Parts: sequence; C-alpha cells; structure tokens
Amino acid sequence: MSRNRLALVLALTFGAVASTGCSFGEIYITDPLLREVSLAEQQRRYTNLIRWSAFHKAAAYVQDEQREAFLEEAPPLKDFRFSDYDSQPVALDEAGECTIDVVYYGYRTDLPYEVEVRETQHWKRNGFTNEWQVTPEFKGLDEVRVRAAAN
Repeated sequence: MSRNRLALVLALTFGAVASTGCSFGEIYITDPLLREVSLAEQQRRYTNLIRWSAFHKAAAYVQDEQREAFLEEAPPLKDFRFSDYDSQPVALDEAGECTIDVVYYGYRTDLPYEVEVRETQHWKRNGFTNEWQVTPEFKGLDEVRVRAAAN
C-alpha cells in the first residue's frame, strides 16, 4: 500500500471514529464506566441543594450511617442565605474515591456581613453502581454562631 493511500485510510478511519464520538457523545477511554462523569453530576446536584437550603433532598446523597447526623447539623445552616460557592474539580484517587473542598459564600439574615462556610465532601461509590454517596464535614459554622451571639 502506498504512503498516500495509507494516509488516506488512516484519515478516513480517524474521521469515522471522531464523528461517531460526536454523534453519540464523548468517548471516555480512561473512564469507560463514566465514574467521574456521574460523580461530577451528583456532586453538582448535592452542592446546589446545600446552596439552596434543600437539606432533606441533599440528605439522599449522604452516606446512610451519616444521614441522621447530617440532618441534625443542617438546621443551623437554614440561617444562611448562600449566594455562591466555589468547588474543587472532581478527580478520582487510586481507590476510586474523591475528596472535594467546597466554600459557600453568603450571609446570615441577622448579620450585616458576608460569611464563608466550608465543607469537605468525601465521595464513595455505593457498591458497584454509579450511585455516589458523600460524607460531608462542615467547617466555620461555630465561628459564625459565636459572631451572631456577640451581636
């Protein structure tokens, strides 16, 4: 086979594969089970639920054994009105888990200044499914409560 013909065959093959990928969505060679993709989507949903104070809905993403403690910790968060948040990108570690730091920005209705509430989210898959569960850890709530009590 001549070089020109080989180059043409390779170009056509690459074009066919690329167009198939575009037709059916992205191809994830390094993550064929779409674990990072499903985690990123579920992490975004959970974080938005926290932002909008929908804690009972967010609890569905929390590890079963942590859910009750999460719902007990959530009521003080209802004093906050979050206006935005920053989240680290999703990146699985060698064990197939992920830890993400999130900072929520907002204010308390009884305080005249912006507050930050930090959350460390540790995500693990529930068995072999692409359902992910989080173990949340909130930081900064005590500081805000002390400031509120002082005013």
